[in-house]
Amino acid sequence: VARTLLSAAVAEAVAGGAARIEAYPVDTDAAAEAGRRARTDDLNTGTLALFTAAGFVEVGRPTPTRPIVQLEITGATVSRP
Repeated sequence: VARTLLSAAVAEAVAGGAARIEAYPVDTDAAAEAGRRARTDDLNTGTLALFTAAGFVEVGRPTPTRPIVQLEITGATVSRP
């Protein structure tokens, strides 16, 4: 379900003329390495694995488990690294 929702959100952003999409997912691997499990209420923004699989690139990390990811959009296409 999450992949379908993310795909629809990206398509809507492209249709709306967005130049970039930014998201703030949870890095569940980093949480596990820190000895804690991501809470379900933290996961409503999606996981880092979900976004990186969709072509988003990490551009920052204000906290160990909260990366900032972006997807650059050029014209009507999505630019994937």
